[in-house]
Amino acid sequence: MNKPMKLLIITFTVFVFVLTSCNIFSKPTFSLPDTMPKDFGFVLDYGVLEKNQLDTIKGTYTKDLILAPQVTTDLVLSDTKMAEIYQMMKDIDILSYPETYTVTSDVHMTPYQSYSITITYDGKTKSIHWDDESGSDETKALKLRELFARIHEIVSETAQYKQLPEAQGGYD
Repeated sequence: MNKPMKLLIITFTVFVFVLTSCNIFSKPTFSLPDTMPKDFGFVLDYGVLEKNQLDTIKGTYTKDLILAPQVTTDLVLSDTKMAEIYQMMKDIDILSYPETYTVTSDVHMTPYQSYSITITYDGKTKSIHWDDESGSDETKALKLRELFARIHEIVSETAQYKQLPEAQGGYD
C-alpha cells in the first residue's frame, strides 16, 4: 500500500473515532436545571375535553362545570408547591416526553382524560399533549398521570378552588 493511501486510511479512522466519541450523531438530551429557574411556570389544560386549566404564569384557574359555563378565578400556587411540582417534573424527566405523547394498550377508556402542558423554564418552553384513552401501565404513562393528579390535588386543596361552584352533570 502506498504512503498517501495509508495516510488517508489513518486520517479517516481518526475522523470516525472522533465523531463517534463526541456522540455527534446522537440526539442531544436536555433536562431541567437542578435549581428551579426564576421564570419556571406552566399552563396545564386537563380533564375531559381539557376544559380545566391551571395557568401559573397568569395566576389563574379555570374549572369545567360540565353543563354550566366554565368559571375562572385567581389562583397563585405557593413557592413551596411550585418547587414540589418542579421537582416531580425533574424526577420524571418531563423534557424527554415527545410533543405528542401516545401509549398503546388493549384497554380503552371513555370518557378519557386529555392533558396539554406548556412548561416555561430558563427562557425556553416545552409542550406535551396526551390523550390518555388507554389504561396503559407503562412507566412513563404512570409517572405522567401521577404528576397531573398531584397538580390537581394541589389545586383542589386551595381556598380559591374550594370556593368555586360544583360541576353540574357528568361525562358519559
